[in-house]
Amino acid sequence: MRAQPLLSRRLGTVGLMASAAPSRRLRVGVLGTASIADKICWAAEQTSTCAIVAVASRSHERARRWADERGIEFAFGSYGELLSSGAVDAVYIALPCALHAEWGCLAAGKGLHVLCEKPLAASAAEARALVEGCKRSGVLLMDGQMWPHHPRTGDMLGALSGLGGVRRATCCLSFKAPHEFWTSNIRADAALEPLGCLGDLGWYCAAALDAFLAPGGELPARVFCHIDWSGDRARQLDSPARGGEELTGAAAKCRGVPISAHAMLIYASGATGSFHCGFDAARRDFFEAHCSEGVLRCDDWVHPQELDTFGTSLVQLRASPPPQLPAHFRVRRAGQVAWEERQAEACWQEVRMIERFVSVALSARGEPDTAVDASLPQAAEAEVLRWGDAACRVQRILEACLASENHGAFDLT
Repeated sequence: MRAQPLLSRRLGTVGLMASAAPSRRLRVGVLGTASIADKICWAAEQTSTCAIVAVASRSHERARRWADERGIEFAFGSYGELLSSGAVDAVYIALPCALHAEWGCLAAGKGLHVLCEKPLAASAAEARALVEGCKRSGVLLMDGQMWPHHPRTGDMLGALSGLGGVRRATCCLSFKAPHEFWTSNIRADAALEPLGCLGDLGWYCAAALDAFLAPGGELPARVFCHIDWSGDRARQLDSPARGGEELTGAAAKCRGVPISAHAMLIYASGATGSFHCGFDAARRDFFEAHCSEGVLRCDDWVHPQELDTFGTSLVQLRASPPPQLPAHFRVRRAGQVAWEERQAEACWQEVRMIERFVSVALSARGEPDTAVDASLPQAAEAEVLRWGDAACRVQRILEACLASENHGAFDLT
């Protein structure tokens, strides 16, 4: 296997596709029936390494109906029943983030690997408890980001290694939420998703800055962040001056969830990173790294060509699979005027994520899938640990963003 840059090894984006059938399939159970789970079910169907065999909901009737509609064998009327069933080797947690740590820890306690939707937890303390629980049980914990598993990410990391040190990086991820979002989507519910846009969109941004600016896993020394809150925005729109009613009591004190955030991260090395995320502005999906010897830019770093299948049902995905689109980025070296266009291998990044999850999980159980990545048996423990550690750093960065609202700046050191 050819040598990889340090960052590329850390993200594990090279050599993911299997050239032969693995020793066996990883049996995965889904906790929750959220729409995002359809994308994961479809991705698993595109592999020879993973099978979604069970689903759990708080209602057995709902779980059975959801399973039957998707051809899934087992349905459980509680999450605990699935964990104790012996029917699965791993779980995919598609629950509100307020429940992630609880059920992730319980799954790990049963010896099950955990693929968890982001954000990892509602707080850094919960995230650390989940990471430590998985470490104690010797199971894999991976957050559900897909862009790190796309071959383009490895190509970008390799390109940056030839441009000198990254001095500054910036990224943005946003969309304009429709009116019904605020009344029916859990991302606008402070009880279920207290991190709002920070946990949903800022997670990608903080993870990118962590990967590109801190190859050794260093946390930023200081974080600044400005946040707009849904409750504050509602009070502005419904104020008596605008013809609304004066809010009193608990309603007046409720800040809701973050709907827009602009953060700056300062590292001990002198490198800086910034990001913007929000539910309140037109769609933007952008990353740029400014290096000592050039600039790298990617205009669709989370969703190549801005193709996002979120909300598409499994029936629709099966009938009309999304295209495997080429993914691009640009490089301009110091002293040059023209940008150099680079193209990465076309693929389904959600499928690559599933393949990586299965590969690492099987290696952790002493069943390395050597057809996928021959280096895993020699580095299985480090490979298992690094995903949870990276996710925990992202959680700490986002919590520092929240804390900086009260302190003007927050020192992570």
